Amino acid sequence: GDLVGNFPNPTLALTGVTAGTYAKVVTDAKGRVTYGTALVAGDIPTLPASIIGSGAVGIANGGTGLSTTPANGQLLIGNGAGYTVGNLTAGGGISVTNSAGGITISSNFDATKLNKTGDTMSGPLTVNGGSIVGTYVSGSTATIDWKAGNIQSTSAAAGTITFTANSMVDGANYTLALNNSTGGNYNFSSSGLTFYCNPSCPVVVSPGNDTLVTLIKAGSKVYVSWAKDFSSATSSGSVGISDNIAITGTLTTTGNVGVGSASPAAKLDVNGTIKGGGVLAGIWQSAPTSTITTQSATPTIAADSTVTFTLDRPATIFAHYSMNVSPGSNPGSDFLGTILNIDGVNYQVSGSHFQPYCNGDCNIQLSGSAVTTLAAGSHTANIYWWCASCAVIWYSAPGWTSGSPATQIGGRGLTVMAFYQ
Repeated sequence: GDLVGNFPNPTLALTGVTAGTYAKVVTDAKGRVTYGTALVAGDIPTLPASIIGSGAVGIANGGTGLSTTPANGQLLIGNGAGYTVGNLTAGGGISVTNSAGGITISSNFDATKLNKTGDTMSGPLTVNGGSIVGTYVSGSTATIDWKAGNIQSTSAAAGTITFTANSMVDGANYTLALNNSTGGNYNFSSSGLTFYCNPSCPVVVSPGNDTLVTLIKAGSKVYVSWAKDFSSATSSGSVGISDNIAITGTLTTTGNVGVGSASPAAKLDVNGTIKGGGVLAGIWQSAPTSTITTQSATPTIAADSTVTFTLDRPATIFAHYSMNVSPGSNPGSDFLGTILNIDGVNYQVSGSHFQPYCNGDCNIQLSGSAVTTLAAGSHTANIYWWCASCAVIWYSAPGWTSGSPATQIGGRGLTVMAFYQ
């Protein structure tokens, strides 16, 4: 049944399979192909990856789609359509080292610029090359580089302080202490910058004291404010303010306060006009002890009544005299005159006179006043007196009493009051 035809040329019987090449066949017990077809996915058993020796597994099947072997340190990087291999690129302050199977990333910042210990960072933090965090630098040079720190001091001699170009950052705040022991005046200079000062420059340093300068940069302008006379002394130090000041609370001091005066000599020393009234600069008064006489038609100084005084600045003067006078006998038509004289100048408004036409004991209290402005310096005020016909001697006692018991009712005296303008 397996052969057809007759001897000597028999042939195998057909199995029904069309002649061709098949990936999958079925044979009978005698090895004849009874079925042939193509492979399907289900015909392939599960295989380990090591058996697959060529080709690339696509992304959809969990592969990379690449057949390139990466170099040391290369990574698979998505490109929107698949994968490519590439290296990490180091940025500023970062270094990248590639090795077989490894990538090392490290920082290379200047450890002297920023230190971190625990949760605390120290050292100047810079923006665009300028320091903005408080770092104090002490020196003696007239050239200041703000990159070293935004709080600095210098004991450089008086003159021009120069800032290193481009070392200041817009919006940053800088503080400079000037502590030259001999004092002096300072200005500031830096390429491309203009300095605006309040109070106006030059900055003043008093010998033995410090001056504190604050600077803020805004574009090409640097705004400067300063205060002088910082001292370690707490009991005898002073504070200088060269601008207007308004105080709404209480200001206390154990020293002297000067307004318009750098060296106040009193608890309140005002050199200038006070709105609402003047400040009393002093009061001086004569203290006569003797009875004096005159019989001269020429005005002479009433002895024992002179007042001398000194002003340390211009002041308005109010002077007043009071003088008891009496003739030694009946004066007839004679009379006595008095007038106030300051620094050799008679003040007519202060003149007074006595013409008694009396017999026996007669007397009167003459007085007069004057107001004037005097310059700083030493001054002298006097009472001048004289008689007309001088027929009798005229007397002036330092004190005059009346009644029993005796009551002081008159005398002689000169008072001067000075008010700062």
